[in-house]
Amino acid sequence: MHLPETLRIEEEVVESFGVSKKYTILIILIGFAIIVLSLVIGTVLEESIATAVQTFGPLAPLIATLLFLVPIVLGLYLIALGLYFQLAYQYFLTTERVIQSIGLFAKDTTSAEYKGITDITLRQDLFNRLIGTGTLLINTAGGPMVEIKLVNIDRPSERKELLRQLAQASHRGKKITRDLYRKFKHATAMATREEMIASPEHPSIEDLHSDGIDESDRLRAAQKRIAE
Repeated sequence: MHLPETLRIEEEVVESFGVSKKYTILIILIGFAIIVLSLVIGTVLEESIATAVQTFGPLAPLIATLLFLVPIVLGLYLIALGLYFQLAYQYFLTTERVIQSIGLFAKDTTSAEYKGITDITLRQDLFNRLIGTGTLLINTAGGPMVEIKLVNIDRPSERKELLRQLAQASHRGKKITRDLYRKFKHATAMATREEMIASPEHPSIEDLHSDGIDESDRLRAAQKRIAE
């Protein structure tokens, strides 16, 4: 994984990762399975399918072509999507910010300073929960609704808590160092092993300023007022 070209002087990358390999491998395997299954079914039931297709009259050739091509195209799409996720998505945690870099040849790079983070939301659908992955949505003060998306990453709850601690430390004026990062990472890894993942319907409180106020609620209320 290449270091981001936008890295600043004295800024260090303390962790780099991407879309979960479990997620991408599963997508690729599903793609292969669809292709193989369609070919097997087409071979075994060739005569039955041909007879059924003939009932469509003039549309029979088109229907036959679609029955053959659609599962093949879908399978190839899933395989390509899995490979793209694995090769094109790169995420970095540095001593100053979180960076996302997306693209194969032309890179689209976005970053968020820890001290500017106001809201971190974890989203997991059933598929994500089954394989232990999830997406983190990161908002910053004055930025768009969602500035950074860490899509389908491993250990999402642990990384959410790690980012929350990095944001809190930055808000308090602490300088993030590699040693401090390791301390936070060890603490969050221990904590998340003992806690159940919060339900998406009941997100955990984001008290990033340690003032007893839920930052996520405050941010959403402000965004609602702006929208009105």
